Amino acid sequence: MVVADVSGAHPRFRLLDTTRAYTLERLGESGEREGIALRHADYYRDLFERAEGESAARPTDEWLADYAREIDNLRTALDWAFRRAVMNRSGWR
Repeated sequence: MVVADVSGAHPRFRLLDTTRAYTLERLGESGEREGIALRHADYYRDLFERAEGESAARPTDEWLADYAREIDNLRTALDWAFRRAVMNRSGWR
């Protein structure tokens, strides 16, 4: 259900695709999916705002080692945010 990656300095955990799909379905049924997606997007916005501030002060390879692993999470957050903005402008809910 959960895969652990302990190859880096800090362990990382990810859900298997089937577990992720089930979880998203259940969050949708409970009405919690949007709230969770908003918190996820807020977290990654804040993380990468800090990362941007650090980029000039740290060696590039070190900076990339810390933040490159988060790119898929950032893409997911941006996808949700842009989709939500388009839906809001179109009058969708």
